[in-house]
Amino acid sequence: MAAVTIDLPESLAVELDNRDISEEQLQRLLVQAIEGWLDSETKTGPHLQYNIESQAEHQLLREGLQQVDPSGMIKARAVTQKGISTTTVSVLDVAEYILEKQGAMTTMKLQKLVYYSQAWSLVWDEEPLFEEPIEAWANGPIVRKLFEAHRGYFKIYPGIIKGNPHKLNITQRETIDAVLESYGPRTSQWLSDLTHSERPWLEARWGMQPGERGSRIISLEAIAEFYEAAASNGVAIESLGLRNKRAA
Repeated sequence: MAAVTIDLPESLAVELDNRDISEEQLQRLLVQAIEGWLDSETKTGPHLQYNIESQAEHQLLREGLQQVDPSGMIKARAVTQKGISTTTVSVLDVAEYILEKQGAMTTMKLQKLVYYSQAWSLVWDEEPLFEEPIEAWANGPIVRKLFEAHRGYFKIYPGIIKGNPHKLNITQRETIDAVLESYGPRTSQWLSDLTHSERPWLEARWGMQPGERGSRIISLEAIAEFYEAAASNGVAIESLGLRNKRAA
């Protein structure tokens, strides 16, 4: 179970060590404590720190927070065990994880696998996998920070871009694994052609000539909307044999 400390104003300070209580009691106590702060006149939001031993515990605590603080005013930080992490993830961390799982590949293919990992994270997990923006270049979606890390390489190997895959939590790894299962066997050109046929890249490139240089941002909203619709009508699932992680 998780050990939870909620750093509230002194009059509302609460410390919960729930190793002897159920998950349901933990969530209820957490919700009550935060509701107490929200009902007070204190203007400074609380800081929440908790230790988690499984992804299930992390999800439970997040759900408790979302119930009483949908606007995200409360700042939360997890102290993690057993490889579970809530540390901010970089595109380089995601790329290094992909390379460790798949082995050497072209930089074009790596960029496309990173893009689809971000897309399906937005659909399945309802949050971005990494924070760096995706740009609509002539040859498809590109993350500039990753491009700068592999500039000059045609083929990339594990260890070159210096990402840290250990920052990824279990949910993030499962999402990437599901993407690699379906998109991983495809060629670089096949993946590039696929992105060129899909609305997020096409809309970002609207009005530009084929091959014309450009760096317009493909918004997360456009990505999420398109792939959510594709998943809902089964197009992506059927055409790629994509395992529906959300339903698994």
